Amino acid sequence: MLAYVAAAAVIIPAISMIGFGKVPRFLRRGMAATKARTRMEGTGLLLIGAFILADALAADLGRRSTVPQDWILLVWVVLAAGLIGIRYLGDDVVAGGSDVEDAAWFGARFAEAGVDYLSVSKGGRFEDAKQPRVGEAVYPYTGRSGYECMPTVLSDERGPFARNVPLAARIRGAVREAGFDTPVVTSGGIGTFEQAEGILERGEADFVGAARQSLADPDWFRKVRLGYGHLVRRCEFTNYCEGLDQQHKQVTCKLWDRVEVDAPDARLARDGKRRLSPPSWTPPEGDAR
Repeated sequence: MLAYVAAAAVIIPAISMIGFGKVPRFLRRGMAATKARTRMEGTGLLLIGAFILADALAADLGRRSTVPQDWILLVWVVLAAGLIGIRYLGDDVVAGGSDVEDAAWFGARFAEAGVDYLSVSKGGRFEDAKQPRVGEAVYPYTGRSGYECMPTVLSDERGPFARNVPLAARIRGAVREAGFDTPVVTSGGIGTFEQAEGILERGEADFVGAARQSLADPDWFRKVRLGYGHLVRRCEFTNYCEGLDQQHKQVTCKLWDRVEVDAPDARLARDGKRRLSPPSWTPPEGDAR
């Protein structure tokens, strides 16, 4: 009951958890492209994540899972959503938090509840965030859990690459063992076609997300498809972009934000020093592909 009282108290701001848009091409599954899509966030930053993880609300996993399951039903009834996906943590990376075995159990329950896809994240918690400077807000990507959420090139021997994939693979396995074919999305430190294709071939996930690499080179899918993989602008995983976000500045990539800033079509950030999108790319002259 306590969970539902808390939910009622924050129902208006909680609407911000729900994102609407056209169904992504890879998730259409025969549905009309205009059908609504809803993603329910279950990460540690948002309400559902708090309900899942708070032992004060329930001591056993079964009780804790009923709250997000009820939210799934609520979204279906109130919004008549065509697709519902839920993104949640495969590992909290904080003492006393949920680990991958908890996440695997939740994944099977979410699949049973009827979600259309599961998207797996990791860490990014406030519990281990560094003390902010005076006048600044606490930022959840400054502790160990934050590093695991957005690993950088300043890393351990494993490096920043595909660190979250084992979590998605374990969750996908649990979902399949439970008899469901719910697609599982993985992301985090994935920056090459070979990485992504290997993940899919090995059955570790059904879809691959690559945010920082796509910011570094929005044309990288097209370049690979056309045979210009060698021209892909590779993300360096320095988290320059994340640093801008931490300071509440418009997010750009250091690989292109100061290139051709005087071009007529360059739209600049508010500081007037950085372009907000990279120069447009076309195949080399004489290639009609």
